[in-house]
Amino acid sequence: MQIQTLCRWSLVLILLCAGQALAGGDEPAPSPSPAEEVFRLEQLTVSEGRQGTAFHLSGAGTPTYTVYELVDPLRLVIDLAQAELAAELALPKTYDAGPVAKITGAPIAENPGAVRVQFFLA
Repeated sequence: MQIQTLCRWSLVLILLCAGQALAGGDEPAPSPSPAEEVFRLEQLTVSEGRQGTAFHLSGAGTPTYTVYELVDPLRLVIDLAQAELAAELALPKTYDAGPVAKITGAPIAENPGAVRVQFFLA
């Protein structure tokens, strides 16, 4: 009984996958030009408010990013896909007060690549 149910669900899954592949049509979806895809990180600003310190990353384009935390040393990491750092953005930056001691940024891949921005916590 369990094997029959498993086989039935496997067949349904295979048919769904095949249907999705066949329904795609013959024409590939148009892709944006490479110039439109690249996010250019141009500015990093710091503001102090009642709720604490805020760091603002801004640039040209729409960013695609992943945020995660790493330890030893403790830091917040933002990976920006298909991105580049503007030449006028001066990184690394160090801070004497607040929760962040240093901010670094560097490319992690090529053409157009990706950028990793790290906030090292004090």
